[in-house]
Amino acid sequence: MNPKVGLQLVLASLLSTRILCTEAAEPQMNIYSWYDFIAPDATKNFHEETGIKAT
Repeated sequence: MNPKVGLQLVLASLLSTRILCTEAAEPQMNIYSWYDFIAPDATKNFHEETGIKAT
């Protein structure tokens, strides 16, 4: 076996394993602001309307 072909096979198998083993993460948005600049229920309402967790 040609070393170049062997390396390509190893890289292809590692890449395919990585692609197949990833989990879908829940969408999340981080908000950086002063604590009293956004209404307390704004993040809860945003999550209910969009399904994206805001922290």
